[in-house]
Amino acid sequence: MNTVRAAQIDPETDLVTGVVTCQQNMLVMPYVILSDDHPLQSPEGWSWSSETSALVYVAPAITSDQVQAERTRRITAGFTFQGHIFDCDAASRQNISGGAALALGAMMQGALAEDLHWHGAADDFAWLAQDNTAVPMDAQTVFAFGAAAAEHVRVHIFAARALKDLDVIPANYTDNSFWPPSGG
Repeated sequence: MNTVRAAQIDPETDLVTGVVTCQQNMLVMPYVILSDDHPLQSPEGWSWSSETSALVYVAPAITSDQVQAERTRRITAGFTFQGHIFDCDAASRQNISGGAALALGAMMQGALAEDLHWHGAADDFAWLAQDNTAVPMDAQTVFAFGAAAAEHVRVHIFAARALKDLDVIPANYTDNSFWPPSGG
């Protein structure tokens, strides 16, 4: 809890007088007297404490929706596979799943490791990384790539679930310590 002691209380009325300025996350936030009934207009989370005669900040509770949004952000930011970062938004996951299914079919028909023509075209099979590098992949690699994408999603779903199951979701829920790495 952050405490700001820049306001004054009128001892006769117990009302805050003047303009209160405080710092929250390095931002200066003004507090203005409105009326005798509502003496202080303040951003969410800040209130006057009669116990300490100070303006105090109580962080709003983190919601499951906020955790869900962080989970989605981390999933869609991409994942690392064989040293490259790949997209992992909804369309990319669908494309990766399709590629993995084709690769499985090719392996069932005898596609060999290191055969970059397993997909039946004249050019080598490759997948574009986030930096637009064409990463050559044989069928076995594409199948493993699909499994890595699915695992990336799965571990983030379970990390979010663990956070949402806590009695109180920590204010620093976006910290990397609560989330899995992007892959390997």
